[in-house]
Formats: sequence, C-alpha cells, structure tokens
Amino acid sequence: MGAGNKDRLDGGTDRDVLNGGKGDDIAIDRDGGDTLIGGGGNDEFWIGNGSLGATEIADFETGRDRLKLLEIGLAYEQLQIRSSQAGAVINYQGKDVAVLNGIEAIALTRDRFDFGNSNLARDLQSAIEKAVEITGTPGATVSVTMSDGTIWTGASGLSDLPTQTAMNAGDRFNIGSVTKPMVATVILQLSQEEKLNLNDTLDKWLPEIAESIPNSQQITVRQLLNHTSGIKDYLDEGFGADLLSDPTLGLKSWTTEELVSRYISGKELDFAPGEGFNYSNTNYLLLGDLIEAATNTSVSQQLQARIFEPLGMNDSFYASPDRIPGGFTSGYLDLDGNGTLDLDTSNTNFPGVAGTAGAIVSTAADLDRFTRGLFDGELLSPATLE
Repeated sequence: MGAGNKDRLDGGTDRDVLNGGKGDDIAIDRDGGDTLIGGGGNDEFWIGNGSLGATEIADFETGRDRLKLLEIGLAYEQLQIRSSQAGAVINYQGKDVAVLNGIEAIALTRDRFDFGNSNLARDLQSAIEKAVEITGTPGATVSVTMSDGTIWTGASGLSDLPTQTAMNAGDRFNIGSVTKPMVATVILQLSQEEKLNLNDTLDKWLPEIAESIPNSQQITVRQLLNHTSGIKDYLDEGFGADLLSDPTLGLKSWTTEELVSRYISGKELDFAPGEGFNYSNTNYLLLGDLIEAATNTSVSQQLQARIFEPLGMNDSFYASPDRIPGGFTSGYLDLDGNGTLDLDTSNTNFPGVAGTAGAIVSTAADLDRFTRGLFDGELLSPATLE
C-alpha cells in the first residue's frame, strides 16, 4: 500500500494487489493479473500486455483517473471496449488486458487514455528496417522498454525464405546462446537456496561424465558459469563440422554424456581451471545436467517454474520442435562462413543438439521481459546479481 501522496507502485511476478491509498498515485501492472486500487486522488493506472491475465482496476473514477497503455504505437482505435457484468473490459488483439469494475464501456472515452510516443514508434520501425537491409539478415524482431515503462515491439523482413512469409513482432525464434543467461539464473537461484555451492566441483555432481574430463575434481560450478573451466567447446572439436557434412545429426537427441564422450573425452584442457577464459558451449551442457542432478527434475521443468511462468513468458519453451504449439520461425546458418546459408534450423532438435547451451525458443518481447525481471530483482537477490 502507498505511504505518501504521490506513490508509484509496480507489481512484480505474482498476482499482486496494489493500493495507492490517499493522493495522486501511479499503479503499474506490466504483465497482467494484478488488482489495482487508486484509493482516492487523481490516479494513473498503467496497463501492460496481459500475459498473466487481465488487470483488475477496482476503483477507477471516470472524471479524474487515467489509463496508460504501455505499448508504444498503440492507438485508441485499436482497442475493443465492451461492457460486462463486472465492468468495462479493454481488449487488444483478441486479448482482455483490463477490467474496470463497475464502469460502463461508454464511459471510457479517448480522453481517459494516454498512449506512447507514435513518432518514436515510427523511428524504431525505420531503424529495424534499415538494419535488416544493411546486414542482409532475412528478418528480425525487436522489443524495447523505455525508461518510463512503455514498450515497443516491431519486426522487419521475412520469417521464411522459401514462402516469402513476412516477419511478425510476435514470431518465436530459437534464441541460441541467449539461453545461457537463463540457465545461469537457475544455477544462481539454486545457490541462493543452498541446494548447491558455486565452489562445488564437477566430479561431485556429475561423477560419470567427470571421468572423461581431465582435472574435473578442480573444475567448479563457478568456472563453468564464467567459462574459466578450460574445457574445450564440443562445437569446435568436431561437432560443428560433422553437422555441416551431415545435417541429419541435428535431428538426433544427443545427451551431454554422448557429446562429451565423442568430442571432449580425454582431451587436455585449454588451460588449468581458473587460469584463463575460453567461451565453451560444453560448460553449459554440463550445467544443464547439474541442474537436473540437484533438483531431480528436468531442465525444462525448472526453466518453466523458475523463469517462464513467474515472468509471464508464455511464448518461451525448452522443448523439441514437435512439442512447441504453433512452432517457431526458421533460422538460417552460415556454418563455414563462406557467405552461403548452409542450414535451415526449423526442424533442428535444439534440446538434443544445443541443449542448455542454446536450445530455448522465445520471442523478442519475452526476452525483454526476462532482462527486466533479472535486473529489477525479480529472479535473484541484489547480492547474487552483483
């Protein structure tokens, strides 16, 4: 509940009740599902994308309170406003984003709303179109959160080259190594919960795999996280070349143990643990197995319960392509750097090939949400984040 006359209350990942109390307050629900109470005064209610359900506004006063839609470029004409038994319902693109208790739809006139900077939306769209043109990238999506909390998402180019399908802002991608910060977040959460220690050694948690890796009794969880373990990258040790010559390898469900045995086993470290830096995807495959060993559940379950669900990341998945409803956008790789796109990743079994080093499928908006959640302290304590 607000303590002063001009409070700014921001809901987190739970279904919160925000009460401004007396004064002119701002109540913010970026992801939906919260109940907002102005409590008197000239209040502002900021409404996000409704990914966790419609925002409930309990005491909107049509003569003095205002609604702010956080999506930049949105206009009053794009809203569908209807009356219901509970009150006025605001719907955008088929999704109910807010319910105003006791209010009739006819009362929500244009002058009750504030919208983001439409000129900025045009500038951002122009920028992404120019970037796609200059780089030759088939297509791209972007999500930007401004300092005032407003959000812009946009797209340019194509999502599928053979069919010339236009890219949409909500299209899903395999996000590759952006998977790693999410996996690292789960590891750090487990450390906060004292289910593991960052100074634990590899052989403690994964004794069988550790037998194939020199000095595993000296390699710590912390070193896996920050790429100072010295373990070679399985992609550089032959898997990338094998995939280029035989793309069907991308359809296989490889285990970490199989990849380590085939490409890493017995090979000397690049340096003594902690004595250098080498970006290695193998580190994060091992961290994925470590998560499962520490929790007795799958990495997919841990990501869903700890990150995707709390943050309302409804378009994020750690699953094989056939288990992702609606699928995801094709990706194109120039594996040997010769300027030719060698691989269409749309049918690649990412969990079986890239695993916890790069298998998550997500959207630009969901990644934006993860970044805000991480640095706003919704996932980790300030001490851990530092």
